Amino acid sequence: RRTSPSILPGDGRHPRLTPALVRRLLETYSEYERASDDQLVQEMVDLASGGTREEGIDPPVPFDEAALVRALTGDLEAWPAMAEYDDGTTYFADVVGYDGYEEMERHRHVQSTRKLEEAVEMGRSMARLEGSDHSN
Repeated sequence: RRTSPSILPGDGRHPRLTPALVRRLLETYSEYERASDDQLVQEMVDLASGGTREEGIDPPVPFDEAALVRALTGDLEAWPAMAEYDDGTTYFADVVGYDGYEEMERHRHVQSTRKLEEAVEMGRSMARLEGSDHSN
């Protein structure tokens, strides 16, 4: 059985976490500006690696499940917890950029107002019909 050569350097199971790998991942998702930012790419590698050479990490480490978890959660650990309470935003607003809850409530209010207006108009129509029935 013939196997194709790995396009990513590593232990055969996990690619090595290098700046080149991070650039390739960013470029795959059309993040060209970020891929060209050497400092950002190195910070991503350091974060996912669990530290720097100066901190005792011997790069490149495997890009395995643990590295992915570090990459996904590392910036959250640096976020000040009180920031959530200081600016009054929701998690949704922090991620998406607007508060979907407020938007949903505004939509619900508009829908309720329309239903109320329709009910009032229906009541007026029924009253007119009843008035015309009594006049015959």
